[in-house]
Amino acid sequence: MTTDRHTTDTHNSAPVMTEREKILACLARYCRGIDRRDPDLVRSAYWPGAIDDHVTWVGTVEAFVDWVMPLIGSMELTQHKLGQSHIEWHGDVAMVETCLTAYHRVPVDGRSRDIILGARYADRMERRGGEWRIAHRILIQDWIQDIGASIDWSKGSLGMLPLHDRGFGSGADDSSVAFMATVGKGWPVTPPTTS
Repeated sequence: MTTDRHTTDTHNSAPVMTEREKILACLARYCRGIDRRDPDLVRSAYWPGAIDDHVTWVGTVEAFVDWVMPLIGSMELTQHKLGQSHIEWHGDVAMVETCLTAYHRVPVDGRSRDIILGARYADRMERRGGEWRIAHRILIQDWIQDIGASIDWSKGSLGMLPLHDRGFGSGADDSSVAFMATVGKGWPVTPPTTS
């Protein structure tokens, strides 16, 4: 792959796939940071001074994190799921369009509501020192669905009580954070018994 001419992500060469995986890992890091309420992880997906245009808010990544963390923290749950990414390569710049479905459980008038957003991230990503990060992001909203009042899952899904208290987390207390910390501590963790 040459870095001087325009190429698209239809190439299957190892260097392109390696660089593609770096970009996808950066995008996933952003989503994990948002859903786990981790400002440092969100920041790590952007270059310092990067611009984020989030439809109702535009500014630097530093100001974006200051704006979005209280907003997302006011929500009970979020889950940002990435779909396909189209990447156009321009040397150390990649223009990336990624489909997104984002679930938000938001408080409205003392009750929880479930809202799903279909959107795309349009990212100008830059490679510096071998690392890809976002230099400029534009959120493009395609659709939004207010599903209505949230279901109370405290009694379990489909009326079945869970064997554990995993799930329905959002911040640093989410079960996935504890799972990731098990590395080197022995795995698998013994599951609870059902008797």
